[in-house]
Amino acid sequence: VTLGCESAAIAENAARLGTVRLREVNGGANLREVLEDRRITAICLGPGLGVARAAGMLEVVLEARSGARAVVIDADKVGHEAFRPHTDAWRKVVAAFGKGILGQNEEIDRSKLAQLVFDDPKALKRLNRIMHPLMHEIVRQKIEALRYQGVEVVVLEATLLIEAKWTDLVDQVWVTITPEAAVVN
Repeated sequence: VTLGCESAAIAENAARLGTVRLREVNGGANLREVLEDRRITAICLGPGLGVARAAGMLEVVLEARSGARAVVIDADKVGHEAFRPHTDAWRKVVAAFGKGILGQNEEIDRSKLAQLVFDDPKALKRLNRIMHPLMHEIVRQKIEALRYQGVEVVVLEATLLIEAKWTDLVDQVWVTITPEAAVVN
């Protein structure tokens, strides 16, 4: 695993990973150097980073790999896919939290589910125990299919990559850390 982040964050984030190759990426100045090899890359976006900055960072990644086919897998979208009615995830989540979380067309109403889990750490843990392994398998299958199609670069955007224990899916992990002052602004 390669951990690319601002120098102040290296020690904090390295402690969360087992095997780490430390690469300091200060302001993106040496980003091209970090990207020279064509391994699967994960980007963990820090709180307060903002969508525009995240999109800009992904553009840099894809530009740095010019000539290579690249695809971004968004773990949040994978979670939405997993919630489709009558999938394995749907059945397990409905069994765990009840039919009261269903909305129209038997779809899981994410706002109803959020009301149940975000104020109850045990419920959130139960949801994550259900979803993270199922989503891991979906992402693994997507990566395998992309490799079969000849895609050279896969970027996995996953906020909880480390917490969900998905680091086995990637060759590099990038963690962005935003200074507290920027988050407050």
